[in-house]
Amino acid sequence: MKKTAWLINSVLIFLVLMASGAKAVSASPHLFVSPSSGSHSVDDDFSVTLSVDSGSEVVGGVDAIGTYDSARLELTSANKASSMVFDSTDSGGACSIDTGTAGKFSITCYSNDALTDKAVNGQLVVLNFRAKATGTATLGFTCASGSTTDSNIVKSSNSADVIVCGENVGGSYTIDDSDGGSDDEDDEETTTTTTKTLPKSGNVGMTLGLLAFGAISVLSAVFLKFL
Repeated sequence: MKKTAWLINSVLIFLVLMASGAKAVSASPHLFVSPSSGSHSVDDDFSVTLSVDSGSEVVGGVDAIGTYDSARLELTSANKASSMVFDSTDSGGACSIDTGTAGKFSITCYSNDALTDKAVNGQLVVLNFRAKATGTATLGFTCASGSTTDSNIVKSSNSADVIVCGENVGGSYTIDDSDGGSDDEDDEETTTTTTKTLPKSGNVGMTLGLLAFGAISVLSAVFLKFL
């Protein structure tokens, strides 16, 4: 009887861990910004990084097309990220950036050799803003399922657009007219908001799995006590 109870306990633990593991790799291809929130004063300069997570899809290019609140934000410059995700492939990559229209941006980043393409999760472009009016300024991606004239994540094998628009993460920034804090305080704020923007990694699933493990172990111990 004790051996049977041990076997049941082991099987249940295995199933729980398998389920939590599956959640950890279930991210859908999407775009996101970092930080996705923050507070700034008028005339403050701050940066927002556009990034991509292709999940398990092998991709060779990304179109990030979107808008920002030009009444409250001035886009002073846009540059390829120093660790642009497609640069990690053997043949490197490149980005084309268009910010000529106020309130809009259009970015295309791609790898230089499809043979070295892989699933990616990393930075594309850094947008540098100056806060110019009080209020809440938003930044978002233009994206519609099935459309190839907006934001896209392009699969290498068949050039299909695999982006899941509903998973994209934009930004919202509060602009006030008070004096800004010290550089150290700004650094701390950026660090805090960056942590909030990390894509879902499945940690919740693993936590639930460990909780289930503890509950199962307690029940098994009680069961064995009466054998």
